[in-house]
Amino acid sequence: MNHDTDIPMFARSRHGTAASTAMELRGQCPSHIVAALDALAMARGLDRNAYVNSVLSAHVQEEVDRASVLVRTLRGNPLLSDGVGGTSE
Repeated sequence: MNHDTDIPMFARSRHGTAASTAMELRGQCPSHIVAALDALAMARGLDRNAYVNSVLSAHVQEEVDRASVLVRTLRGNPLLSDGVGGTSE
């Protein structure tokens, strides 16, 4: 597997290599959202980046949990892809 092609275009590795464990996530955000993120972070004693990472981590975990339930409960169902436990007709 070529890890250089696994990096989405909107995320850059901190050191320019796919082997890094931390990557830079960049994008524009409305200033009122950034101000609210800063306030929420300060209220928790965190900096913006730490707060956003905790929010994104929780969101990703929720989505992975949801996907796991779908795969478990639809196993054998033709609507689920063969590669994740479905059946072909």
